[in-house]
Order: sequence, then C-alpha cells, then structure tokens
Amino acid sequence: MALITIRRRTAAAGLAVPTAAAAAARVLGYSLFSLANAVAAQLVWRQFVAEPIRPDVAIGLYFDHEELLALVTIVSPVFLVLGLRFAPFVRRRIWVALWGLGAPWLLPSLGWILSIELLAIVWLAPMLWVWLGWWPLAAQHPAALHRARWATRQDLRALLSRPSRAHVEAPTREAGLPPAEALVLGTLGKEWVTVSSLPTHKELGGELVVGRPRSGKGLLGTTQLLGAWEGRSAAVTDLKGEAFAATAGYRSRMGKVFVLDPTGVGHRFDPLAVEDIHQARLPTESGWTDGCPAHEHAPSVSCGTTCPGEKTASNLVAGATL
Repeated sequence: MALITIRRRTAAAGLAVPTAAAAAARVLGYSLFSLANAVAAQLVWRQFVAEPIRPDVAIGLYFDHEELLALVTIVSPVFLVLGLRFAPFVRRRIWVALWGLGAPWLLPSLGWILSIELLAIVWLAPMLWVWLGWWPLAAQHPAALHRARWATRQDLRALLSRPSRAHVEAPTREAGLPPAEALVLGTLGKEWVTVSSLPTHKELGGELVVGRPRSGKGLLGTTQLLGAWEGRSAAVTDLKGEAFAATAGYRSRMGKVFVLDPTGVGHRFDPLAVEDIHQARLPTESGWTDGCPAHEHAPSVSCGTTCPGEKTASNLVAGATL
C-alpha cells in the first residue's frame, strides 16, 4: 500500500516547537561536523605537504617520481570547478552537504595562490550562494503548479494519535483503537496516523490508496476506515459485498445499515417499480414507510404537492435521460 499525498494542515502551537528545535539541532550538528572535517583536512595536508605545490612543480614530480600527492594536487582544482558547474542540476540540500564535506579536502591544493582566509571564503561562500538560490550557481526553476508532495515524518508528527485505552475514554470501546472522530491513514510505530476536523478546516479531505492486487487495499478499508469510523455516516460502493460482510454487524451497533442492490438483494427502495408514486417505500428517521406521509391512510388521494418519492423519481428519470 502507498499513501499518495497528505494535505498539510496547520499544526497546534505545541507541536510546532519540536519540529523547529529538531531542524535547528540538525543545522548545528552539521555545522560542527563540517568545521571538524575542515580542520582535519588542513591537518592531513600539512602532515604530508610542508608547503603548497604549484601545478608546474606537481606535474614534474608526478612524471619523475609518480607521487600520488602530486596527482591529487593537479586534479583537485578540476573537481572544484566541476562541483560548482553541477550546482544548478543537483538538489541544494544534497549539493551543500557534499560541498561542505568534500571541498575542504580539495581547496588546500590552491594554497600556493590563496591564503587560508581566502580558502575559507571560497569554501563557505558557494554554500550560501546555492542555498539562497542565486544565479549562476543555482538554477532558476519556474513556479510549481501545485504543492502536493510526499509526507515526511515531520508532517506525520502533527497527525499522530495514541491508541485508546480500555474503559478509560469510552466504556464500550476496545483498547488500541484510533480516535472515533478521525479518518485513519495508517500507523507510525505504535501510534495511529489520523486526520481530524479543525475549527479552521472542518473537512477531512480525501484519501487515495494505490497498490497491486491482493496487497491489502480492501483490508485497509474494512478494518481501519469503516471499522474505526464511528459516530458518522458513510456511503460505501461495495461491488463484491466484502465490506458489508466484514463491517455491517459492527456498524449496526452505531446505527442503521442499508444495502441498495440493483439485483434486488437488499433493502427495497425503487420508486419507479410501482404504478402510483405515492405508494413507493421510503426511508424515514423512524424506519421505512409505505407511501407519502400525507397519504398513509389514503394513498390514492392526490395531495397537490410534490411528495418525497415523486421528487426522487423525477431526479432518477432526469439523470437517466441526460
């Protein structure tokens, strides 16, 4: 099963703090690691090279003595130029991470022409340039047509719900269930990933589940969607009848369950099957009734108004005709 997209909602104020703190911690950790990596690169170069080697001297050393360090001194500037050239074609986070860790090992080859301070500027300036998206080190991408994307763990943290506890939240609910008023998307660890209505956004939206045959799409719908969806009505298209067989008994404890089957197996509601529309079998809040409510005792008498069955039949005929 694959969750295609999750519409990002505004998280509560208490949930936004850990996300910002985690991002700041990652930036700080990467900065410290990059600094330690740069210091290590300088120490290694000074250990093997007493002073910077000019390119012409390095070429002579390589051809005369085949020293590997001379070859590294020659090719390092080439890799630096290639790194800057490919910056517009790589995701900025990946490029900044690779440049921050790899450039300190290549830049000392330019020590014969640049001081240590200028080398530090050459190391840090491209990272800031690419991160801000300035030309020519960053590509000018057109504005995106949509904002849909794969959900990350940070997005899912705002949707996590703890499983219910037996006889604590509700006496009739079993332990381990998701919130009754939420739409279940899946699980993350031991917690449920659910979407609930918000005061600023009451609609729950939609869910799309894609998977190969026999991958569990129907099981997800019967166990997590219909099984956990409590206190709300649901209209289900059940071609095979599997959802009805699996959840009708459970959902009948919350309310009435009706089956509308074109083959005639299920509840009777066909206003076109009777000669007099006032005798159609109609659903009401108290059950099922025969005929127009105004003519329960005299259905053959015209009331002069549009009865529910007549209006429904008219809509069905209009839809079939169009």
